[in-house]
Amino acid sequence: MLFVAGVAMVTYYTVHKIDNDEEHKSGSSNHGNFKSGNLTGWKANRSTGWWTGPDWNETKIPSYPQASNLSKKLLTSLHKLNDVNAMGFGHQYTNYQGQNWPWFDHWGEYYHSDVYNDTGDYPMVFGYDLQDIFFDHDYTEYVKWGATRGAVISFSWLADNPACKFYNLTENSDDSCNAYNNSCFGMDILHELLPGGMLNPIWVHWLDVLSKFMDRLTFENGESIPFVFRLFHECTQKWYWWGTNCGTNVSMVEAWNYTYYYLQDVKGHKGILWEYAPSKPSQIGEGFEAYYPGDNQVDIISFDRYAKNETYQKYVLEDCAIVVDFAVERGKVATLAETGILAGIQNITRPTWFVDDFLMPIMKTCPALAYALTYTDFSTKNYWVPIKGETTYPGFIDFYRDQHSVFLSDSFWVNENYFEHVKQVACSDSADLDPDCQLSQ
Repeated sequence: MLFVAGVAMVTYYTVHKIDNDEEHKSGSSNHGNFKSGNLTGWKANRSTGWWTGPDWNETKIPSYPQASNLSKKLLTSLHKLNDVNAMGFGHQYTNYQGQNWPWFDHWGEYYHSDVYNDTGDYPMVFGYDLQDIFFDHDYTEYVKWGATRGAVISFSWLADNPACKFYNLTENSDDSCNAYNNSCFGMDILHELLPGGMLNPIWVHWLDVLSKFMDRLTFENGESIPFVFRLFHECTQKWYWWGTNCGTNVSMVEAWNYTYYYLQDVKGHKGILWEYAPSKPSQIGEGFEAYYPGDNQVDIISFDRYAKNETYQKYVLEDCAIVVDFAVERGKVATLAETGILAGIQNITRPTWFVDDFLMPIMKTCPALAYALTYTDFSTKNYWVPIKGETTYPGFIDFYRDQHSVFLSDSFWVNENYFEHVKQVACSDSADLDPDCQLSQ
């Protein structure tokens, strides 16, 4: 199947990881839970047995009873990553915005990616934000391009402040009512989103807009593309209107459950995997569990974490331990939904940061994460994925090559049922088949 831009054929292949650390060279197949032995997730070869929860070899059922078969395959594949001492890599807007190629100068060129320019491969997770749809930035084809190649699609939503919109306070600036406007206007905003609430008509209208966008997210055979939806992310902090400043844990759960009901039972979407992603779980005490919408409303338990370089590693590991334990108890996927050095990695002076300060510490102490997603490359002065010539570029290449990271073409991911299904759909719809599309029988 040709790339939309016509520059290359779809190629499905496996990556054989290069590993220079003699303590964990690739090449052997170890099994069993190494947590009970002397090996850490970093020293051990990539292997199964790192998850202490239920067996992930069976098909996993999403929280929504009418979930699509493909969303079940995606959830099952993510669960399997929890059981391997390797972590998928995700990048926000990876094929939409880069350091040297702003989206508005390269519209329709879906293949661009700073990650691809670095590695010749794409991240396993493609992240986008739904608020762009309201700015008439319809990136539907970008999403479909990534999904057709087997990428996991993840959406956050930096929704405008609906109370601000209700009072029509948008005259001074287009951004005056954005997600960071945490003015409460004397109300519990989240509670007012519910039926009968002052802001319910606005919220329903926005959900209808998103529903039409979701309707367009299909493969060529008409099958809906499943995706991860990180609703009300970082709800345990005050910087967004849906955070602690303008609502309570009770009203947040109510608004979450209403949105869950509306998009699925009313609008009929069956491919959503719901991701609960509070911020700073190790620093909020009982808040992490208090804001949890419930096992029957959540598929993925995760966290967002940004920090200065001096404290980043400490905070990520403390957060990870809490989240993984919480997910294990409930049989949910565990991820690091959004992360990075605060304000970008451009000022980091250690070339090996991605291995020594990111991958290795997580694999040593908290290897049961399905993936970690970092943020957008806005410019050469504000980015989270380096490109050639920048300080952290050598470490990013080592990170990619290490057996404990999983990118889109990694042998682990391409052998998963979800990827195999997407590959079969893509290949069967192609009039000019790539030889690599021939599936093994």
